[in-house]
Amino acid sequence: MRTALLSILILGLGLALFPDFSDSMVAQEPAPVEEVDVDSDPAAELALLKRDLAVAKLRMEHLLSEQELNRLETEMEHAEAVANLQQFNVYGRAAAMEQAALDLLYSKDELADSEEELRQLSMMYEANNLADATAQIVMDRANRGIERQRKALEIATKENANWIEFGLPRKFSEIKNAEILAAAQMNLMFLTQTLALKEMEIEINDLEKQIKELATELQESSD
Repeated sequence: MRTALLSILILGLGLALFPDFSDSMVAQEPAPVEEVDVDSDPAAELALLKRDLAVAKLRMEHLLSEQELNRLETEMEHAEAVANLQQFNVYGRAAAMEQAALDLLYSKDELADSEEELRQLSMMYEANNLADATAQIVMDRANRGIERQRKALEIATKENANWIEFGLPRKFSEIKNAEILAAAQMNLMFLTQTLALKEMEIEINDLEKQIKELATELQESSD
């Protein structure tokens, strides 16, 4: 309690003897930083325009490099699509038809071999007067196998005809459409790049024009 009263008395004495002491204890606010008004400072405005021009030119260089990479990728994709179409027209179509005919021939040969084996088996049984149950089981099994092969050959014949009539044209359409799409993408890429370059050229030209006009004004004002 005594300590608190003593502190109050000392503080009151200090305020009486040094009335400006309390004002000096108050934190003073920092002086505001003066901002450069480029509108009223042509030299500062000119410096900013030159900086913007330098940045714009760097953006132009980056754009050109990026466009070159995109152009190469798009042209390669289109070239690959064109090569696939040419290869299909020259080799693919004929090879596909030959392969389908070969698969069908395999089915026919397998059926013919099975029929010949059954004929030889039947002749052997007849020559040896074998007419027991075991021989009949073997003959029945061979007949069922031949019927399955005949059905498989019938299906293969239909599939071969469907492939030639529908599958082959569809395959050609897929390859042709891929080439058309690649060509359209390449054309779109060229248009997009042309537009982007034009916009950058306009921006750079505008900056150069402003710099030239402002530099002229500064030169005239200094004369």
